[in-house]
Amino acid sequence: MNRQLGLISLGSILGLLLFSATAVIAGQSLSVHVGESTTLNLPYQFSDMAVGNPAIADYVVRANTVGKSEVIINGKQAGKTNLLIWDKDGKKRQELAIVVYVRDLKAHLALIKSMVGPAEGITYRIAGDKILIEGQAILPKVKERIAKVVGNSPQVVDLVTISPITMKVTAKSINDALRNPSIKATPVGQKIMLQGVVYSETEAKRAIKTASLYFPQVVNLLEVRKSDLAPGPGEMIQVTAHFMEVNNSVIDGWGVNWSPFSSSALTGQQGIGTGAGFVGAVTGTITSLFPKFNRAKEVGGARILETSSVSVRSGEKGRLFSGGEIGVPISLANGGMAIQFKEHGVFLDVLPIAQNQDVTLRVKVEVSQPTGTSPGGFINFKKSNITTTQFCNSGQSIVLGGLISNRDTKIFDKLPEGASGALMQLYSSEDFRKQRSQLVVFLTPIVLKGGARDANRELKGKVEGTFNSYEERKR
Repeated sequence: MNRQLGLISLGSILGLLLFSATAVIAGQSLSVHVGESTTLNLPYQFSDMAVGNPAIADYVVRANTVGKSEVIINGKQAGKTNLLIWDKDGKKRQELAIVVYVRDLKAHLALIKSMVGPAEGITYRIAGDKILIEGQAILPKVKERIAKVVGNSPQVVDLVTISPITMKVTAKSINDALRNPSIKATPVGQKIMLQGVVYSETEAKRAIKTASLYFPQVVNLLEVRKSDLAPGPGEMIQVTAHFMEVNNSVIDGWGVNWSPFSSSALTGQQGIGTGAGFVGAVTGTITSLFPKFNRAKEVGGARILETSSVSVRSGEKGRLFSGGEIGVPISLANGGMAIQFKEHGVFLDVLPIAQNQDVTLRVKVEVSQPTGTSPGGFINFKKSNITTTQFCNSGQSIVLGGLISNRDTKIFDKLPEGASGALMQLYSSEDFRKQRSQLVVFLTPIVLKGGARDANRELKGKVEGTFNSYEERKR
């Protein structure tokens, strides 16, 4: 009985000793010099091991048997890394810190200087067993380069800061790039704080990304208040709609790059026919609209029915309209009559987005046209809707054709009271009655260089300068 107790006690003691040895190794920090090696002895067999950064140190296995393993650790570059070890059952057994030193500090200092390169305001010195790098960097990239060269070397202390003047200049550059009075970049210590209010997560990410291009340490303190309408001037786009009557032969010679509508919800359209054989709603782009229009005007091949313009911020909606209201009599339940006003004409909902001088324009067109009177004397209306997205350069024109068909329109002997707009002028045209002309809408988006401040002035000048001299041709 005593012998058994003795054996149990001996086994327990051996187990405690093994556990103690393992615990000591798990807490060890192995040190080695660059270009030298040290031996790691383990009291067990391992299945695998890995070094965190092989550029700092690597290893060679000398022995790996039950109860004993021997590994050679080689120092390659000054710095710190770790060594992970898994036992034969595949479980992580321990993690050791490996610190690689250099023996010749003077030579190491010379190497650091050569790698950092010229750096005004930076000094180097050896203090005991450490290399100290001190001073104020004028350029943030110098500070970044020093930090990259030093890495996590245990013998080098990086005390370099960025000059306060540089921090202020960097913050100003960020504010100038953001161009948003609601956001302010402020230097605080060695970091740039972004403070203020934004109205979407996308706007916040864009501000952080922009600031990070100028400085690596940016702290986001922006408050996000979600809203459908973002404040601020933004990039302004003037969209002008020219509602024109154009002879079929003229529009064929204008060099319009026609294509079907990219996406449409089309009702009530019977299509149009031109010399080029167009049928249905079509769109395209044209350059140099005004000179072509002036030449056509001189020979009676085109006339402007109406012009409408709007200035909107890039990415926001605007509406253009040519038409009016017509009073329509309706019967009341008590047998009496009342007048209900119905809008007629061409409605254009536009959504332009500017990218430098390129414009992507989404257009929803709705045409509400009176098509004559019923036997009871009531006015009939026909509606059609088209949606398309087009791309053009600032100043180019997007062409919308086939919005109405003269073959499907009953011409009024006398236009109803209150009738106005491009459609009503078109109805009075003899060329349109005889199917020699058609309604064409030219949408011209222009990115305004002066932004919202000059939008109205620029808009007025362009519209008046181009068209006010035109005397409408009587038909």
